[in-house]
Amino acid sequence: MERERSRHFSLKNKSIRTQLIVYMGCFVVLPLCLALMFLNIYLQRVTTENMTSYDSTLLSQIKANGDQMIEVTNYSTSMMMTSKSVLENLHTMARSGDSYDLYRAKTELSARLSEMESSVLNAVGGKIAILTNSGYLIGAHNLSRTSVDYEGQDWYQQIVSNGRKTTFCTELQDFFAEMTTYPIREYRYLYIGRSVLDYSGEKLGVLLIQLSGTKIWGKFTQAMVPLDEGTFYIFDGSREMQMEYNGEKDRLVQLLIKEEPVWRKEADTIIQGVLKNGYKYMAVSMEHGGNTLVYAVPARVYLEGNLRISRNILGMVLLLIAATIITMIYFSRKLSRPLTNLVENLENSENGILKIQEPEQSFLEIHKFIASYNRAGLRIEELIEKVKTESHLKEKAHYEMLMSQISPHFIFNTVNSIRIMAREEQDVRTSRALESLGGDPARCL
Repeated sequence: MERERSRHFSLKNKSIRTQLIVYMGCFVVLPLCLALMFLNIYLQRVTTENMTSYDSTLLSQIKANGDQMIEVTNYSTSMMMTSKSVLENLHTMARSGDSYDLYRAKTELSARLSEMESSVLNAVGGKIAILTNSGYLIGAHNLSRTSVDYEGQDWYQQIVSNGRKTTFCTELQDFFAEMTTYPIREYRYLYIGRSVLDYSGEKLGVLLIQLSGTKIWGKFTQAMVPLDEGTFYIFDGSREMQMEYNGEKDRLVQLLIKEEPVWRKEADTIIQGVLKNGYKYMAVSMEHGGNTLVYAVPARVYLEGNLRISRNILGMVLLLIAATIITMIYFSRKLSRPLTNLVENLENSENGILKIQEPEQSFLEIHKFIASYNRAGLRIEELIEKVKTESHLKEKAHYEMLMSQISPHFIFNTVNSIRIMAREEQDVRTSRALESLGGDPARCL
């Protein structure tokens, strides 16, 4: 308790500049810094929410874009598969050997596929081909048999068993690789297989469709993949990856597949979560094939915006502290200088009363204080002069009174009385001395 009192008392006895700096720091700078810290936390939270909402909106647009492309492709290919001329050409190829009818049927099918690619599927970056029961691979620029071993494969049986239903299958890329002279990068395209059936339900072949990933992702990926750190995937219902953009196919895919049960909880909403490797993901179900569109990005991407805000807030805090310190030092010096000069002048004055010259630039209170001090000093000087005059007059009156009490008769009478007393005591010498001093009183009248 005594220490606290001594500290409080010592703070009271500090200079104006010290107290001004302490109080400004405690009641101005510190609250402002705390307010900026709270603002920093609030801005980080709002920034993270805005980034998440922005990415969710773009992911929904990618989903809608992909669903629309698949829908357009399914509709256009369905119209082609039910075309009478297409079905007749497929029947011809199934019945005929190496004949002109077979060549004509292959040529007409290739022309029909080329027409569809250039008119309808060109807008969605699609390619189309037909794999017949006899092993012919008919495309826009291909009429040969395929060398791909597909009979007995599970994916082929699945396409055949699904009929005209859309079946997503990555193995179809081998067929399109046969029909092109350039290598096809894995998982850059979305592949769809559909069985071609006539009106009686007879299977005539398999329709192969390749959709461009560039068209599916669109330009949305440019906004969602800062510095090529974001990743997009499409998984089918059996957890197989069908397509990727800027993706890693090992560790990240395995972690995402483990989250697949979480995706299935709410099919129409965007599911969000954080993986063990520090990635944040968003998943949304697509309309066809039970596919799921997944976006994964390092969580630090979201933190970078927060770090920028923190750096800016920290810079503002440091700038505020520096500006406040400079301001406090300047104004405290300006405020205390007149008082310091006043104290020094008073200490150097002989009688402690001095007429102070008012500074040209100062605070109104300082001017009032100096004017009041000068007036008080003037009144004090007047009182001192008055006291001196009255004291002198009193001393003079007292002296005159004393002088008036002293007279010759009084002195002579006193001396003669002493002389008589000395004579009675027979002190001749004293009597003569007093007689000489007193003389004859009659002569003094």
